[in-house]
Amino acid sequence: MISLFRIFCVALFLPLSSFAAEVSWIPFQGTESPDGRYVIAWGISEYTRFDDSDPDALFEKLDLDAVRNFIVDVKEGYIVKALPSRYFSLQGRAENHGSLDVKWRSDSKAVAVVYGGKWEPREIFVSYFTGISGNDFDTYDLLGSLSKAARTRIASRLPAPDFGVVSFSDLTWKTDDSIAVTFEIYQPKGEEEGVGGALTFRPPSPASLIVE
Repeated sequence: MISLFRIFCVALFLPLSSFAAEVSWIPFQGTESPDGRYVIAWGISEYTRFDDSDPDALFEKLDLDAVRNFIVDVKEGYIVKALPSRYFSLQGRAENHGSLDVKWRSDSKAVAVVYGGKWEPREIFVSYFTGISGNDFDTYDLLGSLSKAARTRIASRLPAPDFGVVSFSDLTWKTDDSIAVTFEIYQPKGEEEGVGGALTFRPPSPASLIVE
């Protein structure tokens, strides 16, 4: 039987590379909640651990369809909620044409996210802390409702009802129950000038979303 002392001695002289740290998630810088409790992160799944010490090797074998974003409880060190977005970045490497705009509410009980794509967002959603069972968050999709509201707001200025794509930017919490965002409807690579405006809306769900 191998003694614990022998195992310790062997481990002591192994190269550090033998102990490459594996992680379940990688936080996005600048996405911490105001109270420091939560952060938005990415991983391969909720239960898959991987070595992030060599970004080139990691991205070479990365299954993009398996990438997920999460709300992570930094204090407890575990994943709280899987999110609809699939953005990833590590040491200068990132999803092509992707972006992630994260805005926490001042009380750290809600977060709004715009998951950007090449021409328009892939996802816009808001997650609310419910507190019903531990660190519960309920997530609501907003993209469809906001795109429709943007087109309705400036319908008379559009060349056609289905003109172009809708992009969103400058998303901010105005109050604890309302969010402001600017938008532009434009034709990618087109010669016509885009038209834009602003929306203020009250989540949480598309069914009860109120545009002001």
